[in-house]
This record gives sequence, C-alpha cells and structure tokens, in this order.
Amino acid sequence: MKSILKYGILAVLGAVFAFAVKGTALDSYASSEVAPSVTFSNGSGSGNVTDADYKSVVALSAGDTVTIKSADGAPIEAIYLIWHSPVSQYSISTENDMLTGGEYGFLHEYIELSEGSSSAVLTMSASQKLSKVRVFTSKNDIPDDVQIWEPPCEKADILVFSSHSDDEILFFGSAIAKAIYEKGAKVQLSYLTEYWTGDSIREHEKLDGLWCEGVRNYPVCGNFPDVYADSIDSARNLYNENDMIAYEASAASTSLLPLRLQAHLMRRQILHTLKETAHPTKHGILPRHISTTIRKTPSPLISDSPSTSAVVFALLR
Repeated sequence: MKSILKYGILAVLGAVFAFAVKGTALDSYASSEVAPSVTFSNGSGSGNVTDADYKSVVALSAGDTVTIKSADGAPIEAIYLIWHSPVSQYSISTENDMLTGGEYGFLHEYIELSEGSSSAVLTMSASQKLSKVRVFTSKNDIPDDVQIWEPPCEKADILVFSSHSDDEILFFGSAIAKAIYEKGAKVQLSYLTEYWTGDSIREHEKLDGLWCEGVRNYPVCGNFPDVYADSIDSARNLYNENDMIAYEASAASTSLLPLRLQAHLMRRQILHTLKETAHPTKHGILPRHISTTIRKTPSPLISDSPSTSAVVFALLR
C-alpha cells in the first residue's frame, strides 16, 4: 500500500511539474541551451516562438522557411520544436545535412544536427503552426524537460487505453510510474478522443504529463472529437461505435501483435473505479468497446468486464 501511495504522489507531482515547465520563461538555460535566433520568410516576428506560451504561434504555409540559429552565433547541434497543430513532413537543411522533419508527427520534436551547424533551415511542405523553438550547442547536454520521443511501440509490455487525456494519470498514474521505474516496462498509451477540435492545449499537457511519468513511446490517438454526452445513448449517437472498435482493435494488434497477452483490469486497491452509472458518457462507452475488441482479437485474451474510463492490457511473459 505504501508503494502504491508513493507512486500515486509521484504521478501527481509529475503532472504538476509538467504544467510548471510549460509556464517557465526562457530566462535561464542549461549549459548547452542558448537563446535562439529565428527568422521567418513570411515576415512573422520571432516573439511567439521564443516565449513560454503554448497558445502563441506562428502560422506557416507550404513553401515558407524558418531559419534557426543561436543568438550569439555559436554552432548548434540540436533543436527542439513544439508544433501547435498536427505536423506534416518538412525538410531541414544545414551546411552539412539534408534531413526530414515531422516524420513521425511528433507534436514535441527533438532533432539532432551534425556538429558545427551554424543554422538549420526548415522548409514547410504544408500549412502548420509553430509554437516554440529551442536550440542547443551540444547534443550531450540536453535538459530533462526536452521530450525525445520514440515511435509508438512495436512490442509493448503494457498498453493503456484511455477515453481522453488525464484519465491515464488519474487512474493509472501510480501503476504506470511503478511499471516503468521498477520493472523497466515499455508502456504504450492509446487515447480514444482528441482535442484538436476543442481545447488543443490539452494535447501539449498530455505529452508533458506522460513524459514526467517516464513514458518514452509516443502515444497514439483515435480521430474522435472529445465532446460531452450525458448518457450512453447520447454517446452512441455522437460516435460511430464500429469505427471506435476498429480503432481500438488496430491499436492493440499494432502494438502487441507479436505477444501473448492477458487483458485485465487493475484491481480496485490500485485505482478508483468509475462505474458506468457515474460516468455515462464516453467513459462508459470505452469499456464496452474494449470488451468487444477483446472478443474479436485473435490473440488469447481474458477480460473481467472492465467498467472504468481507462483499461490496461498487460503482458504476461
């Protein structure tokens, strides 16, 4: 019980720290971080990408370029970009390299350059919005708050399904942290709904919270808007259940196909269980879909009728 309490506290403190990092001004730097110099070919000023506000952005169109240097002219070895909208692939050129950015669609994107690069020029292939730019003179001294994401797991130890972001921290925060820091588990998050059509800042908060929890594989997310419903019937009218089940089955098979799994619900001494009667919306519709997904998944799975807003598939090795 003490261990559960310890990791629960760590999860909450991690989420609080993530939000604190978001609001920290760039008036102090790690030893390798220097103030950036950012020039936009469309004439936009750089203030919106050098402050600490996720909501201040520069809108870019296809063909626009962004030139990034250190303000003091020192060579740079890495850049860290925070995009405000889903990112498409774009090109990065230095005097030594031609790279591709946006390859995995990471909203928070760390990019290493060759040594001695005086600048990096980004050329957009599609319209997108840039929120923040940070630059580093050494790739060997990167601050802990810089999120160096790996692609979603091909082989995950734990797959967590969550109705939307915050449920995974509220109900599985301690279990996720314990699995990562004590067991070295690879944890994959799969969200049912997205916030691009609503309060998009929660997409950033989601990544900040997961990073502080120790998750390193980028989360996957369904293409379903996060909207309010006051009953299961209302939720069914808002969402196409067959599409949701197909997404959940795809997420499970993509991350975990090579593995033999047991699906199980974390016991009530680990998390507080939300009954469908208490949350008769997408929080209730998710476990119904998961149960259907389990029955349709070819791998041998066991379910004990989950009725929470998040569900865990854990690997039995």
